[in-house]
Formats: sequence, structure tokens, C-alpha cells
Amino acid sequence: MVDVDCYQHKGQDVPRVSRIARLYAEPGDSDRLADWACYEAIRAGERGAWRVVRDEAASVGTEAHALIEAVLSESDIEFEPTQKALAACRSWVEWRRKKSRFEIVATEHRLTCSSFGGTIDAIAKINGRQFVIDWKTGSKIRLSDKLQAAAYVMLCEDNGIDVDAALIVRIGKRFDVVEAQEVEIAGPELNAYMSAFVNLLDIHAAISSVKRARAKTIVKQEVTN
Repeated sequence: MVDVDCYQHKGQDVPRVSRIARLYAEPGDSDRLADWACYEAIRAGERGAWRVVRDEAASVGTEAHALIEAVLSESDIEFEPTQKALAACRSWVEWRRKKSRFEIVATEHRLTCSSFGGTIDAIAKINGRQFVIDWKTGSKIRLSDKLQAAAYVMLCEDNGIDVDAALIVRIGKRFDVVEAQEVEIAGPELNAYMSAFVNLLDIHAAISSVKRARAKTIVKQEVTN
């Protein structure tokens, strides 16, 4: 069975960047999307509807990424996007329009190293500097998003790709408001986030080791019984 939370690096499974970044949860924020979906479902008064709300919200983000990729690659889309995804793409187009010197180097760039892997939304040159760029459609830019972006810089460095900084661009999903917020991570701040991500990798490795040991104990007990 294929593990959707893993990439392959030289024949070995390595965890996804997003899986590692999710190990960090801000206070009261362990499952943001599920909590928000539950709230919306309660408002709607529909039993069990939270899963539908959650999946629709996740789908908007996926569709918005696909629309941006289609714009950048000048390709067609093979699905009917939701209004929220179209609104997010419009906000992105407006953000892009304000960048006078913007050159795409790569999009949906899949990279791995010996410890983890990920797919970078874009690598681009802006005003002569090269950035790893991550598009976000959430309600705000979170610390875990910054950890993820820093990890993408680490992947680039490990694969011989020079980047100057990471850029997170949050795009709004409302048609009545064109909204785009960007956060640049560079210098000492970027180094701090990269160090923090390495620590999360160590935590992930320790948790995986405990799970493997537990699985072996269970198997041994079953054989004994």
C-alpha cells in the first residue's frame, strides 16, 4: 500500500514536509480545519455535515493551487472550479500583477533528500532574488506554514538549487474582496525555522521508532498467545 504521507528517495520512504510541520500545533489549534468544519456544520444544523464542510474547504485549496499552476504554465484545466477557488486565483493574479520583475523558474517542483520530501509550489525570481514560494488559502499564515517554507529552502539547498529566501503568499477566497498577504522569511529568521524543522524531524523519527517497537511487541504477543 502506498503511504500518501511519504516520498521516495533512492528507494526509501521519507516523510512529507507537511507531515513534519504538522507536528507543531499552535495552542488550541491541533486540527484547525476539522474544528472549523464542526462549527460550520453546527451552524447549519446538519448531523455529520462537518466532514463535508472540511473536505470542501480542503478542495478549495487544491483547486486554487491547480488554477494558479494552469495560469503559470499556460495550460487548460480539466475540472469545474468552485467560486471560492476562482476568487482565490483572482486574488493571486492581482498579487502577481503588482510584481514588476517576476520570473518563474519552476512550478510544482518535487524534491527529496535523505530525511524528507516535498513539492514546492513555485521557485521564482523577484527583483533579482530567487525565492521558494508557497501559496496558502487558509485564514492566516501560521508558524507551521513558516516551518514548511523553511524546509523547502533546505530541500533546494540539498539539491543544489540556490535560493535567497522563502515567501509565503496567502490568498483570499472572497469575491467581494481581493486579498493577498505575503510574508518573507530570510536571514537569521530563516535559519531559526530551519533549525526548528530539524528538531521536528528528530521528534518524528523518535515517534516512528516507538511505533515500530510497539508493533513488534504486539506481533510477539500474538505469536506467543
